[in-house]
Amino acid sequence: MLVSVVLLVIIIVVESMKDVQLAKLELDCVEEKRRITDPLCVKYNVGFNMDTKTKYKILAQAEPEEINEYISLLWKDNLAPNTIKKYYARKRLMLAYNKEMLTLNRECQGMFKNGENPNTISKYYIAKKKELQAEHNQKIKRMKSIAIARREAESIE
Repeated sequence: MLVSVVLLVIIIVVESMKDVQLAKLELDCVEEKRRITDPLCVKYNVGFNMDTKTKYKILAQAEPEEINEYISLLWKDNLAPNTIKKYYARKRLMLAYNKEMLTLNRECQGMFKNGENPNTISKYYIAKKKELQAEHNQKIKRMKSIAIARREAESIE
């Protein structure tokens, strides 16, 4: 009887120590002492056990190119809230648009340095900007139509 009680106490102490270690790993991730991608955190699935608010804090610390990896480590089966996925999809679209506009601006600066007529440059800029804006709007519409189709498919299931 005494042996079974001692074994039970040992098991309880060991389980409590594991819980404390996992809580410390989670705290280290939140305080940026460790990254959620750290092998020890991945091994113990630290991200899956966090509350939603903590997950968002961890996600806010991630670099844009690491977002998908972080999402897979924070939500099981990569089922992150759709708002996160939508946010980063919109962010990628906006960054691409801004990059295209920056390229256009530099192109027009080069034209000005080469001595081209300012009226010609401004007409070119306005036309090209409208074209880029139209492409950007088409991408946003496609993204929305895909989201609508996805919602309809989920509602059918």
